[in-house]
Amino acid sequence: MSGDRPVTGDTISAPLDPVLAGYLSGHVPWGVGDEIVWRVPEPRFYLDLAHARFPDSVWKRTRRLGWTGRINRDFEQVLQGVAETPRSNDTEWITPAIADQYRALHRAGLASSFEVWNGDDLIAGELGVLVGGVYFCETKFHRVAESGNFLSGMAVLTLANAGFSVYDAQYGPAYLERFSTKGLEPFDADTFPDLVARAAARRYRHIGAGAPAVLTKPVLPE
Repeated sequence: MSGDRPVTGDTISAPLDPVLAGYLSGHVPWGVGDEIVWRVPEPRFYLDLAHARFPDSVWKRTRRLGWTGRINRDFEQVLQGVAETPRSNDTEWITPAIADQYRALHRAGLASSFEVWNGDDLIAGELGVLVGGVYFCETKFHRVAESGNFLSGMAVLTLANAGFSVYDAQYGPAYLERFSTKGLEPFDADTFPDLVARAAARRYRHIGAGAPAVLTKPVLPE
């Protein structure tokens, strides 16, 4: 990943305070062997959740298929799904060390999975970390055509309705453009602290804990 700037010697284990500090300083974790290396994605993009949208074409197309959206119904299966999904550069980054860190964050209510189900079959999943009004999208997978679009729209609108203001898209895959009326917006290490401070000042509902919820298309706040 040529755009990354590794943090030399910076590996993190429990307790979680240093992990959260890593996220809030603009870094993201990457499993390398038995270690967790913290990197700064470059370039980096985010979605302003005040402008979140779910395109009607995607909504109508996917809802006809009878899929169900849920939060945290099976975090472990999502974690397994993203670990098993082949990457374009053929590298394994969800190592046992990074998987254990995500599990610890999930137990603390700081990591959630968004899921798309077709009956009892998990067909798409996304894993992210929630800190201070910012959602860090870490990784996702989909197994059926269009399920990835349904997954992204569901996650973006659910976060917006819960009061989160920033969806960190890291390298900013182009397909996410459609889920905000402003599209993907760039930011860097200099602008990140202000972005986090503004997000933390907003009131939001934590969605990492509690019983799994069946999702319907949310109504965005004014």
